Amino acid sequence: MDSLRRGFASELSGVHQSRSSPVSLSSQKIRNPSLNCGTIGKRNGHIIDYVRALGRTVSLEELAKHFGVRKNNLKTRYVNLIVGLELLEEVDGGYVTPIDIEERLQRELKESGQLEAEKLQEEQYERERQAWRQRRESTPTVLIPKKTSEVEEAIYYDPEDFCIHGFLYGRGCYLHDEDHPYRVEERLTA
Repeated sequence: MDSLRRGFASELSGVHQSRSSPVSLSSQKIRNPSLNCGTIGKRNGHIIDYVRALGRTVSLEELAKHFGVRKNNLKTRYVNLIVGLELLEEVDGGYVTPIDIEERLQRELKESGQLEAEKLQEEQYERERQAWRQRRESTPTVLIPKKTSEVEEAIYYDPEDFCIHGFLYGRGCYLHDEDHPYRVEERLTA
């Protein structure tokens, strides 16, 4: 795998430097799935980045050699999906990235719902940060009964008043309530 990375880096060193960065933020987002939305996958993102970084037509043989995958597997599993999504264009000698690849990646992110999910997550994060910052500023709410009304006395039960399943006096418990509907049925059928 390291040899593949070195090979990719050496090929990128010859790429014309006036172009934008070969690995864009959009392609990183579109290849890394999250819990809320699916993406095109890491390998497809790598293929797009590789073809874009070279800035020329890349043949299927060259892609297969670079990624260490057989040509037919590469085409059926990966390239056909990318071409179908219009993130890669098929030309006579191979494949190139469209000129407006960034806009297409953004469109794919929007259609998949990832941008909306990120926005909602950021809003939730900001709400949590605000709540954390304001946790000491708020005063605790204390309920004070009005003088005109009487406070009702709470009924406290002895822990022994509950059966082992948590039912008060065993009422509603299948094992401890003699009048439980299931037990009545059993008596009637027996």
